[in-house]
Amino acid sequence: MNIAYACCRKHSSLLTDNLHQFQTRVIIPLLLLLFLLLLLLFLLLLLLLLLLLLLLLLLLLQLLLLLLLLLLLLLLLLLLLLLVVVLLLLLVLLLHYYYYYYYYYYYYYYYYYYYYYYYDYYYYYYYYDGYYYDYDDDYDYTKTSTTTTTTTTTTTTTTTTTRLLRLLLRRRELRRLGLLRLRLLLLLLLLRLRLPLPLILLLLLLLLLLLLHLLRLLRLLLLLLLLLLLLLLLLLLLLLLLLLLRLLLLLLLLLLLLLLLLLLLLLQVVVVVVLLLVLLLLLLLLILLLLLLLLLLLLLLLLLLLLLLLLLL
Repeated sequence: MNIAYACCRKHSSLLTDNLHQFQTRVIIPLLLLLFLLLLLLFLLLLLLLLLLLLLLLLLLLQLLLLLLLLLLLLLLLLLLLLLVVVLLLLLVLLLHYYYYYYYYYYYYYYYYYYYYYYYDYYYYYYYYDGYYYDYDDDYDYTKTSTTTTTTTTTTTTTTTTTRLLRLLLRRRELRRLGLLRLRLLLLLLLLRLRLPLPLILLLLLLLLLLLLHLLRLLRLLLLLLLLLLLLLLLLLLLLLLLLLLRLLLLLLLLLLLLLLLLLLLLLQVVVVVVLLLVLLLLLLLLILLLLLLLLLLLLLLLLLLLLLLLLLL
């Protein structure tokens, strides 16, 4: 009886020692590894969530930049349209003044010349009894003694304007002169109006100031156009940078997903190993229980044998 009890105690102590060593060397490290893997999985999921939020913010920022780019393009188109309209208006104005004054003075010249010729002819014929004159540019009207100072001044002014008109009618020379045509037209207009010289100079100065203001306005429009182009280029660069950031974030997301899959595989392996170890532990416990049952049966048999021996004695 004492021998059987000592054997059971010895085997139970060995079993508890082995179980303690198995727990400290196998089960606890595996549980710690499982905890660390789960913690790493949680951190990866959190990082994945943050990256998704960052990607969403980048998409929103890209949409805002696209809207800003569209607005800038619309503004640029409006500015270009305004510039084209201004240029077309200037071109139409120049063409209008060119053709208007050219043809106007062209036809007006002939009308005025023949009217003046008829008027002078009628005037001198009526008062001087058929005294004829050859109305040429080289004719000196001051030879007539009966003309007054006012008539001489008017005749000299008319002769000067007639020469200017004849100069305007020479097309080949005007093609060579270029911008002199407009100057002559302006001078002819001022002479027709018979304005004083200070007023003529003032008008010329005002026209020059107007031209300078127009040039300044065109320069400002061109600078604004250049600024809008630079802003457009800057927005395009920002969009490109955002696209690169999106690609980088997508690559990071893919990398995190791969790490997550790998971690899940490792976790699955660890879980399988833990389950196998638990299964082995259960098998060992089952074997130990069977051994204990066998020992108990042996003890019962021994007790029965002892009882039989006692009864037989």
